[in-house]
Amino acid sequence: MNKKIESMKQILEVQGNSGNWNYDNYMLGIFNGMELMMATLEDREPLFRECKGKDFLYNNMEKGSFGNPIESKEEL
Repeated sequence: MNKKIESMKQILEVQGNSGNWNYDNYMLGIFNGMELMMATLEDREPLFRECKGKDFLYNNMEKGSFGNPIESKEEL
């Protein structure tokens, strides 16, 4: 069981990196859900994160960059 908990901690750490948890609302929800699970296992209060809509990385990306649809040549 300890090996599985350590794996979960590593996954939470990766999800907690900038570019993951603060990409969009979905990824923030994934992080907070994982944090809740770890806090429950570790018998502690969860350390939830917050991010305002304008601060998500997805909302600050240039059109055509990763995560946004790229127009075809016919549409340009």
